Amino acid sequence: MKVNLPLVQEGSLAKFDRNSEYIIIGTSGIVNCDPCIQLTDFFADLSDIGPFFRSSRERRDDSPRPKQTAIIYADRDTPMEVITAVKQELRLAGQLRVCYAVTPINW
Repeated sequence: MKVNLPLVQEGSLAKFDRNSEYIIIGTSGIVNCDPCIQLTDFFADLSDIGPFFRSSRERRDDSPRPKQTAIIYADRDTPMEVITAVKQELRLAGQLRVCYAVTPINW
């Protein structure tokens, strides 16, 4: 994992299912971006989200082709504007099935 999320270590992101793709939003110690967007294993821009999900759907050769799920992992410091922009890009790409996961907040 290239994006740092508090309380989430590499390998601890359980696979939702084989028809899911991950969008991880947080900070990075590798590149200077705040917040950074990671699609699977590379850093991305908002404009990369649509082509990524369209090509991901085309790569899958399941005959009944079950619906693909986009899973957004974000830390609590991620501005809501960024998450809204990611959701808008997913809508434009035709990706309507979205699951959200956030890091826990200690009250």
